[in-house]
Amino acid sequence: MILAGMPSVINHMELFCMKILVRSFVLFLSICSLYSLSIQLSAADLSSLKGDKHKQTAEAQKLKKAKVKKTWRSGKVIAVNVNTASAEQLADSLKGIGLTKAKAIIAYRKARGNFKSASDLMAVKGVGASIVARNKANIRYK
Repeated sequence: MILAGMPSVINHMELFCMKILVRSFVLFLSICSLYSLSIQLSAADLSSLKGDKHKQTAEAQKLKKAKVKKTWRSGKVIAVNVNTASAEQLADSLKGIGLTKAKAIIAYRKARGNFKSASDLMAVKGVGASIVARNKANIRYK
């Protein structure tokens, strides 16, 4: 009798294991599909965020342009006296002159006196004929 009952127990065990395997496989497929869906959604979210960031950057640039001083950078020609201007004024008003060159101009001016012409200004290290020519309309010596 024990041997006669064994095949039915094994069949029930095999059936039980098959059901568990099938359910596990269905669960696995469900998890995979949810995962791929979440990846697609996160990619869509990232692309929309990039668009928002670009939009925010463009708005920030517009605000910066609105706050720019009226110097050559904004298209306005502002005359500056190289004998009385501060380093910041020189850097803001002259094309090709940053704060470092502006400080060199002031140091030269303090050491040797006021500039009388463009050739005096070109004697400053880093200030050449091209910079003086670009800023000819902006530079005043008196």
